[in-house]
Amino acid sequence: MDFLDQSVLDSLIDHIAVLDKKGEIIAINKGWINFSIENGGDLSKSGIGTNYLAVCQEEVRSGILQVLDGRINHFTFEYPCHSGVDIRWFLLRVTSNHN
Repeated sequence: MDFLDQSVLDSLIDHIAVLDKKGEIIAINKGWINFSIENGGDLSKSGIGTNYLAVCQEEVRSGILQVLDGRINHFTFEYPCHSGVDIRWFLLRVTSNHN
């Protein structure tokens, strides 16, 4: 993670995962880790070194790939992520570090 400072990522309150061009997670912040652990997630399936695209539904995978390939500048997708006690909706935002 040469281009990112972990303390900067960890200072953000959003759940952050940084992907490489192939969709592999190369960095995550504490928000991402904490959310995963609090919701029974498995970091071996959503942590550094795993391919995020492998767990996405087709519409999300397609949008992420378009950003990674430089065909679009950003992609957003709102989806339900309900728990046993809370009704929650999340907004996925994908942007590229390329101008």
